Amino acid sequence: MVAAYLAALLLMWESSSGLSDLEPAAGNEQGDHRGSAAPVVDATAKATDLLASDAITSARAALQAQQALDAAQQPDEQAAASRLKLVMDTLRVESAAAVLDEALEMRHLSRKAPRAVPLLQAVADAGMVDGVSKDNSTHAALTLGTMYLRGENITRDVRLAMRYLQRAADAGSPDAQHALGVLHSTGLATPPDPPLAATYYHFAAEGGSTWAQLTLGYRHLMGVAAPKVMIAQPVAPPAPPSPA
Repeated sequence: MVAAYLAALLLMWESSSGLSDLEPAAGNEQGDHRGSAAPVVDATAKATDLLASDAITSARAALQAQQALDAAQQPDEQAAASRLKLVMDTLRVESAAAVLDEALEMRHLSRKAPRAVPLLQAVADAGMVDGVSKDNSTHAALTLGTMYLRGENITRDVRLAMRYLQRAADAGSPDAQHALGVLHSTGLATPPDPPLAATYYHFAAEGGSTWAQLTLGYRHLMGVAAPKVMIAQPVAPPAPPSPA
């Protein structure tokens, strides 16, 4: 029975939250379930127009426009709370942490991984909701970003990956910051922006990401997109004085 509920919830989520289409769902005759359709649609239209305009003259401007579009599509606190409650009621659990645990168990099972998506999104979107810890919402966003980036038992979608990785990075996740450094360095999902990539690498390295630390170390050692740092050679100790 729970599996059937989750399957129905997944279909509902894809149609209402933009998982398969980044454009927000328009309101219907009964009213938009998010409660504030007009401001969201208006902000989305402005951001979309900006992306298509001649004002985009650099990778940084394109990134800022894309972030504006993503921000316009984020659910408000009331909608996020309602969605999380729906998921909790479906799973018959009492907390966002329990929803996250359930999703993480599904993540690596090929048959159940798609069902983990709406659960993870519910927790990731609920970062602003009282009673949901920042660690849980950040973990959910990082997991979603990673799954979409790798195509991990779900359809690969680099744009969605960047959206959730950006959210996790903004919350201080070193792993998400490192991933964004790679994406901005390689231009995989966005125009290459070496300075921004270096910024993310530095934040990630300071936060404890081993991969970011290795990346920065290699760059400085080889002088790749970073000043080359010479490693001082060990100095041999002076020879002892000869006996008189």
